Amino acid sequence: MSVRRLMDPVYRDLRGVGFDGYEDFMKRTDLDFFTFADPFYPDACIPEHIKQGIYSSLESNAAHYTLPVGLDELRRAVAERVRRVNGIQVDHNKNIIITSGSDLSYNFAMRPFLTPGEENEVMAPVPSYTHNFVSPGLMGGKTVPVPTYAEDGYDLRIEEFERRVSAKTRIVSITNPNNPTGTVYKRETLERLAQFCIRHDLILFADQCFEEHTFDGYEMFNIINIPGMWERTILCNSFSKSMGLCGFRLAYLVAHEEIMSVLQACAVQYVGAPSTMIQCAGIAALRNYAFVEDMRREFQVRAEAAYRLLSDIPGVKCTMPQAGFYIWLDVGELGTSKEVCDYLLEQARVVVTSSDGDMWGPGTGRYGVRIIYGSRRDRDECFGVLERIRRALLNYPKAGS
Repeated sequence: MSVRRLMDPVYRDLRGVGFDGYEDFMKRTDLDFFTFADPFYPDACIPEHIKQGIYSSLESNAAHYTLPVGLDELRRAVAERVRRVNGIQVDHNKNIIITSGSDLSYNFAMRPFLTPGEENEVMAPVPSYTHNFVSPGLMGGKTVPVPTYAEDGYDLRIEEFERRVSAKTRIVSITNPNNPTGTVYKRETLERLAQFCIRHDLILFADQCFEEHTFDGYEMFNIINIPGMWERTILCNSFSKSMGLCGFRLAYLVAHEEIMSVLQACAVQYVGAPSTMIQCAGIAALRNYAFVEDMRREFQVRAEAAYRLLSDIPGVKCTMPQAGFYIWLDVGELGTSKEVCDYLLEQARVVVTSSDGDMWGPGTGRYGVRIIYGSRRDRDECFGVLERIRRALLNYPKAGS
């Protein structure tokens, strides 16, 4: 019997990620890892008041389940954050669910709208977060890639969506600010996208995990506030990116009660509530939120430095990040994404993220490299690694040499 023969074709065709031996690779002290979207990796970065939230939970109810939708106190704190940051008034019982990380949230939120066997479609811009191109297929759907262009700063062209929408389209999925490009979509762009979703009666999945790291001079506009969008938008956010708590695996979804009632009914079937102890840490984080602004200011300083160091290298194209803690390079004039990343590993002793396998969308493997300038707690250490990357790319071997 062939086990692979019994698998769904989507799973059968998945490429192995090669975790065998990777843990030993990560322990190498001669390498710097500027690949994980994990603020200040690998250095300690948990604020003291969040540690105290964990310690307090150990003295109370951390050994027991919470409701599958999450702790009442945490949902109340999230509702207050949503009111303050996103500008909408929500009911913590009817409109919020706590999840174990935003990656799970993609599957959780999209699943009710994708019918296995019908190959329902999810539209997603290219480049954008890798789950847009993997998750729909695992649920019986199909991703329809929508191109964006460097000359637009990777903003959305709604006419490209119009060319690709079909009777099978169910969802538009965006990451705003975008991962990996660092683009913050313009207000007028999102207004046009909202009208597109309303006109074609589509659900919008809006991953806004980087929203609080939007840099000065750019507006983080919340599409969910546009009339007609509250009823059809699922907003996702996490404690990982904005607070530097990736290892906590804590996130939340916000949606209209007609959508949320279905998600809440399914919650226990997926994973149940996140860790009680980690939810208590989330409450502590939301009670004292000032440290997030400190992170945003730090990342803006680093973004400007990364752009200054990398934007004038012959054969490398990049735009100034508008948010987040990563910079997106087009290295197509030098080589493929994998070739350049392998070169940086060998010559600069730095691990950065390759687009090999088109992980950021079709075609990105030909040119796309993401570098995390949010790695390392110490700014000077970070800048030292960026300098090594710059020197290596300036010496990248020319074709035929």
